[in-house]
Amino acid sequence: MIRLFLKYSIGILWIVWSASIGAASLLVVSEEPYILYPRWEPRALVGVQFTDYTTSNGRNLIQAWTRATPDRYIGIYLRHSADNGKTWSISHPFQEAKALGDREDLRYGNHLLYLDEEHDLLVMAYWRKVYKEQAGGYVRDAVLAANATNRIYAQISRDGGISWEAPEQVIQEGDSFDELHWAEDVRVGYLSGMVAGCPHILKLSDGTLLMPFQVQSDPDDLDVWKQGVFRGKWRADLSGIDWSLGEYVENPGRDQSKRGIYVGTLAELGDGRIMMVMRGFVGRTEDGSPAFPGEIKWKVISEDKGKTWSKPEVLTYSDGSPLWTSSSNSRLFRSAHSGKLYLIAHVREMPLLGSPRRPLAIMEIAEDSAAVIKESVTILRDKAEGDTEGTRWEIRGIYEDRDTGNLVMYSQGFSKPGTIEVYRYEVADN
Repeated sequence: MIRLFLKYSIGILWIVWSASIGAASLLVVSEEPYILYPRWEPRALVGVQFTDYTTSNGRNLIQAWTRATPDRYIGIYLRHSADNGKTWSISHPFQEAKALGDREDLRYGNHLLYLDEEHDLLVMAYWRKVYKEQAGGYVRDAVLAANATNRIYAQISRDGGISWEAPEQVIQEGDSFDELHWAEDVRVGYLSGMVAGCPHILKLSDGTLLMPFQVQSDPDDLDVWKQGVFRGKWRADLSGIDWSLGEYVENPGRDQSKRGIYVGTLAELGDGRIMMVMRGFVGRTEDGSPAFPGEIKWKVISEDKGKTWSKPEVLTYSDGSPLWTSSSNSRLFRSAHSGKLYLIAHVREMPLLGSPRRPLAIMEIAEDSAAVIKESVTILRDKAEGDTEGTRWEIRGIYEDRDTGNLVMYSQGFSKPGTIEVYRYEVADN
């Protein structure tokens, strides 16, 4: 497995003077091919899950990798760097899928890492589910059935990610909740709940930890979701986190988003409100026509630290025009360097249904209106000459470099036949 983590040293640096959607941009972007690896099977996948610092100061980093082998077993591997990512230790397995029986296995996924700098503690959260392969291959119904077995776990490290305490299931506070009925409207084997997308934990100014997760809306329809947010508080002895739950953000309607509203990303605005951006999938009106001419993102606002949320609205540019995108994940991120709030997402110049996950872009959020500043949109990566039509780029592993103050992120995807690709980006803002 060592060769999975060879880092390419050849980088490409350019200044983006203007974005393809907005006008002039002051963002400086560097791109480096991080992994270009032969794909040994059409479904094989290797990618960065997270990268972040392990303590409140210093240059020690921890990085998680995932891999899916041809039989779809999924494993996660960790490695460490003591010199801000210039060199890395040999990776070691943290979790690997386990066979439970005939064509059945226990899997882990969507790992997030949160460094609580106040307490110098690392928190890793992820889902765990049981998957049973169906005769004839991996079909959609089998995946959805496995989702109903999902539980969320969190683990704590007190020594910078060298060792990890036993996992503790995330369970909503209250006498009526337990390991099976672990949150409102969630019950193992009946209704699913999971962290998904580009998951993260946000710490508010009052110390509350917010962790987005999504929940099935209907036990008879495993393909419609609503958005939840766990609200965590450290126990007095720092032995763990107790989790409460505010209200769910409900689907605005199947005619608006036929798969619901899900994979939320969070940010605290300058005035203390909480903004959440979510994925949707265009619905159909009664006459069968699309509810929107293209894919969109939804946004909501909380004025009480995530206990209640506004009615979902379409995420727009500051001029009121919609942000055309794909049905895909996104990530809000505040720059400690400039204080600006950014959204990383896929964007389109024109509306398109079922659009591929490209181009990948970064854009600034106007915090007074919780809208995208069109002039700030900067394309990170798109389909290049020679790329396949199925080219797509996913968002992974976002953190802020302590040496440069730049935002660092990883994007993984497929643009060349037979190749797994991971790129590393640095974005310098002003």
